[in-house]
Amino acid sequence: MTDQLEVLRTSVARLGATVERLGPGQLAAPAYPAEWTIADVLSHLGSGAVILQR
Repeated sequence: MTDQLEVLRTSVARLGATVERLGPGQLAAPAYPAEWTIADVLSHLGSGAVILQR
């Protein structure tokens, strides 16, 4: 289990480091699927994380 948690922590840190480099204009850019922005995708990931904590 510890290895899985470490992998998850590393993944979260990596995403955070990537997002920190984005400017406001980049967050509003289209993502995949094109109907979503990068901010929408990040919001979706965050919501999922909160829901799965329960």
